[in-house]
Amino acid sequence: VFYGYIIGSITSVVTNQDLNKRAYYERMELVQAWLDYHSELPRSLRRRIRRHFRNFFTKKTALEDSSIMNDLSPELRVDAAHWLINEDVKYNPIFIELPATALSGLVQMLQSE
Repeated sequence: VFYGYIIGSITSVVTNQDLNKRAYYERMELVQAWLDYHSELPRSLRRRIRRHFRNFFTKKTALEDSSIMNDLSPELRVDAAHWLINEDVKYNPIFIELPATALSGLVQMLQSE
């Protein structure tokens, strides 16, 4: 049973990496298509735009956090929000008295933009 669990976990990690990699390349293809359409842009600007999106897309996952958070039960949403909220926000005096459900709503609002 433990062996099956390990194999399943490894498969899950590899599959997730493949999804993220595929999403990255699909997004970069769209950027390249846009750049090809706008051939009037100078080469140096096109390079800067590609570099920007390369950095931007490597920091994103295949699925947006907000799409996952929206499908969670309220209880799971609160628990996940606890771990996803930046420490600076979580312990900011403005939000310190905010109930956990309100903080999870805040996470959803911030991630949907």
